[in-house]
Order: sequence, then structure tokens, then C-alpha cells
Amino acid sequence: MTIAGIARRTARLVPGAPKISIVLQQRTLKTISRAVGVGLHSGQRVELTLRPAPVDTGIIFRRTDLPEPVEIRMTAEAVTDTRLASTISTGGAKVQTVEHLMSACAGLGIDNLYIDITADEVPILDGSASSFVFLLQSAGIELQKAARKFIRVTRKVEVREGEGANEKWASLEPFHGYKLAFQIDFDHRVVNLTGQRVEFDLGSGSDGSILY
Repeated sequence: MTIAGIARRTARLVPGAPKISIVLQQRTLKTISRAVGVGLHSGQRVELTLRPAPVDTGIIFRRTDLPEPVEIRMTAEAVTDTRLASTISTGGAKVQTVEHLMSACAGLGIDNLYIDITADEVPILDGSASSFVFLLQSAGIELQKAARKFIRVTRKVEVREGEGANEKWASLEPFHGYKLAFQIDFDHRVVNLTGQRVEFDLGSGSDGSILY
């Protein structure tokens, strides 16, 4: 069933319900939020401005420090480097260490956002996504009158790298919901004794705070 079909069914089942379920509505910010910090790898002072964006905009970084500002859309295809940090780029412009801010956006369900930045790296702030969650929540979350777009996994997809003890892998499998599981496997007694694994279901009512 399509998103629109689910929304129509929800509206029929719940008297007086909106045309689009709240869970399915796109989200942006109510107002602007700003922060100043330092890039972890570059050491540069960075000014960051988070701005509301219209429906279907997506998340767009804007390098406002360049002679001609450059927009970089946050997509999987834009990722050009993952060594020590996640970097996105277009042409000769890049933004690195985007992962903590993107985690905050994912946890809060932000679909549309302009991110103005005055350097080529997102400020590290406290080293987690928590500070970005605070910035986004301080601006307020605005529900928009449009349905979200989803990617549906219809078959298992797996990527592996390395061999033997150095092998790493990640996989996606079809599931009616959204469940994440992570595990690290290092040849060290501390890891072996404690078992470094976590699994949580974002469809079980969790507010996503574990992502922060």
C-alpha cells in the first residue's frame, strides 16, 4: 500500500483525523537555530545555522563561506569519504563530520532542513549528537502538509569488507517496521566479557533518544 493509501485509511478509521497521519507527515523546524564551534579534524572555527525548509527540500548543506555559496544535498550518493568521519561533496566543495548532526535529524525525524556552514566541517560541540538534538528541539519541530517518502527494503542487501578477524559487514533485511542492531567484535578480554551488542526497535514507541 502506498503512503497516501495508508494516510487515507487512517483518516477513515479515526473520526476527525487529519488527512495525513502525524507519523507520516514531513517535518522541518519552526524557526532558526544557531551554534558556533570548532571542527574536530580541521581545528577551524565554524558557524552553523539551521533553517526551516519547504516540503520535499530534503536536507541541504550550504557552504556560505565560499565566494559563490555552494549547496550540497545530503544523499547517499553525495558521500565521498568515510575515513574517521563522513564527508559529502559536490564539485570542489565538501562538508565533513556530518554524522552527529545527521543522527540527530534522524532521531527527531527531520525531513527538510537548510544547514548554513562557514567552513568545510561541522563543529564537534560535545562530541555526540546530543548538542544537535538540543539545537533542533530549541527551534521547535514543524509538521508539514505532505507525506514522507520511504525506502522499502524488499530483499536482503549485504556489504562485507576485509577477511578473517578483520572482516566487517552490514546488512539490510525486509522487516515490517524499523529495527536496528549493532555489534562490535574485538579480540580483547573487556569486549569478550561484556558483549558489545545493542538492538532496539524504533517502531515500538521509542522516541529515538538512544540515537543521540
